[in-house]
Amino acid sequence: MPKLLTKSKRLNAAIVLFSICSAWYLIAGAMYAIEGTFMFYHVEFTGLTAAEVFAYSAKLMTLISVIIRLWGFLWIGIGLALLYAAFTGLRQAQKWAWNLSLVLGFFINVPAHIFYSVYMFAFHPMYIVIYTVTVLWIIALVVSYGEVT
Repeated sequence: MPKLLTKSKRLNAAIVLFSICSAWYLIAGAMYAIEGTFMFYHVEFTGLTAAEVFAYSAKLMTLISVIIRLWGFLWIGIGLALLYAAFTGLRQAQKWAWNLSLVLGFFINVPAHIFYSVYMFAFHPMYIVIYTVTVLWIIALVVSYGEVT
């Protein structure tokens, strides 16, 4: 058995699931942080391209770009923190790591669900990714709950 994992199959499963969730948070965060502009679903939601917003107000588009980049760095930070919690605390069955995983996932998954459920009225392919990651996060929490002290 690799040293990164534990003797508990349930904790091992949780670590793997949290790692998958973290991978998505890191990838999505990097996309936001690097691009710093409207993604295709932002254009669908607003009906405006980044160029149209820029033409309306360069300062507004600069503000939007900064907020999108900051959102990306937030996702990267949450992804790294979740990996840290999984591979340091959960590996040792520590309750703080489970609590941190709960809070981190809540603050990244719930806003995504609100945006896509409330503001995007038609089905969107991003639903699949967001719901899949959220389900994996919930399963990891449930599976590991009884194992931490």
